[in-house]
Amino acid sequence: MGFSDEDFNRVNDTKLIKKEIAYRQAGNSIVVNVLVSLFYYIYKIEKESH
Repeated sequence: MGFSDEDFNRVNDTKLIKKEIAYRQAGNSIVVNVLVSLFYYIYKIEKESH
């Protein structure tokens, strides 16, 4: 999802939130590289149409 296992483990190691909540939040996240690619192609199509 765009973050490393180390980042996720760091959240779990802090014991500030339950593992179930951390997993849910990770599941609700988006892959940053996919979002960047989508914006790139939308921008490219818009630019070519004008």
